Amino acid sequence: MTNQKTKKKPKLVRGKWAARISLYRDHAYVEMDHPEGLLEKQVALDSLGPVFANVPVGTGLLPRNILFYEKQNGEQRIGIYIEPDRYTFRTPDREYKLPMPGFVFVGQAQRYSLYAVAETDWPGQRTRLYWPPMTNIQDGGSMCTGTVKVPSCAPDTIWDAWAALMGAYFTPHAIEHRSKSHKSVIEFWEFLEAVDAFPYDELVPMDKPRTLEELLRGV
Repeated sequence: MTNQKTKKKPKLVRGKWAARISLYRDHAYVEMDHPEGLLEKQVALDSLGPVFANVPVGTGLLPRNILFYEKQNGEQRIGIYIEPDRYTFRTPDREYKLPMPGFVFVGQAQRYSLYAVAETDWPGQRTRLYWPPMTNIQDGGSMCTGTVKVPSCAPDTIWDAWAALMGAYFTPHAIEHRSKSHKSVIEFWEFLEAVDAFPYDELVPMDKPRTLEELLRGV
């Protein structure tokens, strides 16, 4: 490890403050510098809306097929819709070329989750979520990334994360209860190799989250 010179932080220049706003769970506290002295007032949170109405806010360019975008604790949380398609799944033993349903793919920081949908139309709030018919999916749809290097989720990286995860090896981990009529997802894959279209009646509903709306609310 080599030593690097520490860059000096630019000097922070503070002007004379005009107002301070402290936010609490159920109210805000406003302090204003006034010629006659300090003015202090407790106000409702929704009363601050007009104050910030003219502050420019934007997301920049968003990824294709985006369902939602938000920030949580300084991290970007993005959900995109993956249309039904055929995929090549690689395992340590062999490859499987299979039809798959549509997916909802969600990223936050370097954590990613996946949910299958039984609809071929654009998902809505009431869209039911199902277990993806693949390995390495844990409770709540969380994807086990293993040694795969995935980027931190952002509008310009979420599709790269999807490509990296789908191009990795799928290990025989978390393989049960991914199909209604097959004991393991590997057996289901062997069945899917012989069909042209994905059988949506084989999808297993998720208990939590059950719908896209619950996913959005973090239920």
